[in-house]
Amino acid sequence: MIKKDVLKLVAICVLFVCYACASPKSQSENSWSNFLRSVPDTDLSVIDSTYLENLELSESSFRAISADTIKLFFEKFEYPHTESYDYQPVNDFLRIDSLKKAKIYEDYLQTLDLGMLRSAEVLSLGKRSLSDQNIALFWAIRYSSYEACPFYHGIDVYLTILDENDLRKTIKVGSNYSVVDPPMAVYLPVYSKVAVEHIESSIESVELELGESNEKVVAETKETFVFDLKSLSYK
Repeated sequence: MIKKDVLKLVAICVLFVCYACASPKSQSENSWSNFLRSVPDTDLSVIDSTYLENLELSESSFRAISADTIKLFFEKFEYPHTESYDYQPVNDFLRIDSLKKAKIYEDYLQTLDLGMLRSAEVLSLGKRSLSDQNIALFWAIRYSSYEACPFYHGIDVYLTILDENDLRKTIKVGSNYSVVDPPMAVYLPVYSKVAVEHIESSIESVELELGESNEKVVAETKETFVFDLKSLSYK
């Protein structure tokens, strides 16, 4: 790699560290009410493999959510203790967002190599009422790496619970994260059902050995968790 490329990568890394460490802007008392007013309603209640696959491949336009708002959402993030690999793509999104704001994203793409992040974006999916006070905002991060093995990609769906003046909690309700590095592949699906009083989620980890004509499961785990919508905590 020539000296110019090295300096460019160093500048990109420094920019990302500074951006990720910056404090998100505070929200005014009524800003969540204003924010939610601009989000369309949804009846989304089942996040399964079909929904996630269609969402990842969708070419529809989605309302954007700012990086500062995503940082605020993750201040209230909660995830159950699980044996599965706990990958959260928020830093991927913040990294790509910082590069685009600095107008050096295209330069970054020229430096891509095996396993490096290529794209990450946030999608606003809609809101639905959980109670007289609480509203659920569904949003997602869609991401992918450089198209060469090892290669990873997926979409993670989150649910952020808000009332008019307060940010209450953020949880993950869906994922189809996968990484392929032949002859091995790992899938980490998360599926959920949103009911009146709780959200039931299954978190899986599947390790596969890839053959020419079939796949062999090497290791597999599945755990089920229930998030209570009254206490806003996992049972």
